[in-house]
Amino acid sequence: MHLLFTITLFFMVGFELDNCLCQQIVPTACASQTFNISSDQNFYDDGGQGGQLCSDGDANNFCNCNCETTTSICVPTGQFLRVDFSVFAMFNTTSAFDWMKIYDGSNTSATVLFSNDVGGADHFPHGGSGSGYGDCGDDVPPVGFCSSGQCLTFEFHASGVVNRAGWEAALRIVNAGCVLLPLQLLSFDISASPHHIDVHWTVANESVQDSYQIERSEDGINWSTIYTTKALGDQQIVIKRSYKDLSPLSGLSYYRLKQVDFNGTSNYSSIKVVERTATELRLQIHPNPSQGWLQVSAQNIGSIRLFDMMGQERTHAIDVNYLSPQRARLDCRLLSEGIYILKTSSGTRKIRLMP
Repeated sequence: MHLLFTITLFFMVGFELDNCLCQQIVPTACASQTFNISSDQNFYDDGGQGGQLCSDGDANNFCNCNCETTTSICVPTGQFLRVDFSVFAMFNTTSAFDWMKIYDGSNTSATVLFSNDVGGADHFPHGGSGSGYGDCGDDVPPVGFCSSGQCLTFEFHASGVVNRAGWEAALRIVNAGCVLLPLQLLSFDISASPHHIDVHWTVANESVQDSYQIERSEDGINWSTIYTTKALGDQQIVIKRSYKDLSPLSGLSYYRLKQVDFNGTSNYSSIKVVERTATELRLQIHPNPSQGWLQVSAQNIGSIRLFDMMGQERTHAIDVNYLSPQRARLDCRLLSEGIYILKTSSGTRKIRLMP
C-alpha cells in the first residue's frame, strides 16, 4: 500500500526519471533512481514531506522496508549541486540500524562525503540527544554538501525496525564550484524563568553569515520568527550571542536558530524545548538518563503525564506507582529510547530513556 501511494504521488507532481519536471523529488523505497534537474528542488525521503521526528508509524515517515534506496541527482554540464538538509531523522543508534551515505558522483563507487553508518565519520550525534547522528531528529541537520562534478548520490538504508520522519533537503544549482564550509554553530541553548526565556548561541566564524533568526513554536511544527539580528561579517573568532524573549508562551515552547548566509542559504540548529514554570526546580527525577525505571520526588507530585518530543501523549505506555504524595516510581520500559517531557503538578522535566 505504501509503494502504491508513492508511485501515485510521482504522477501528481509530474515525475520523470530522466528529466525531473517536478518541484520536489520523492524517491521510491528500495529503488535505484537518477533524477536530472535544471532548477532548484526540494528532496524528501520516500514518505514525502512531514512525518514524526521521533515516533514510529506516521503516514509520512519513510518506508520501514529493510532495504537500500539509492537516489542520484544530477545538474546540467558546467554546473554544480549543493544540498542542505533542514530535517534529518532516522533510527540511527550506536548500532546504526538506519543510515545514509552521500557520494560525490553519480553512483556509490564515488568518494563518500557523509556516512552515519557504523564506522562512518559522521556516526556520532551532532548536538542531539540520541546515540547516533539523526536519531530522534534533534541533531543539527547536515548542510553544505557540494558536488565536484554534476551529481551527488544518496544511499539510504531502512532497517525495518522502526521508522522516522526521514529527511527534507533543499537542492540548489550553482554556477561556480561550491566549497564545503565547516559548521559555524558551536552551541544553542535556552533556559526559562517565571517571566522570560533566555536564548544563547555561540558561533566560531561569521565570515559567511548574513543574519540570524530565532524561531518559536508551540507545537514543534508551525514556526514564527520572533527575533532577527545581523551577523558581524568577516569575523573568524568565537562570538557569543543572546536574546531574551520577554513575551514567552505559556506551557511548552519550542525554539530553533536559523542561520542565513550571504548567498541566501539557510541552516537550522537543533530544536530546543522548554516550559516556563516557577515550580520546576522543586521537581526531582533520577536517574536521568534512565534505562526505564525512574524515581520522581516533589513537594506535591499530583498527576503525572508523559509526552514525546512531537507533543503526543505517551502516559498510557508507562506504569506509575505512587509511593506517597511526594514520591512516585515510574516504569517506562515499554517506551523506545529518546527524549520525553514529564509533567506533574509540581513542574515539568525532560527525561532521556536509554536502550
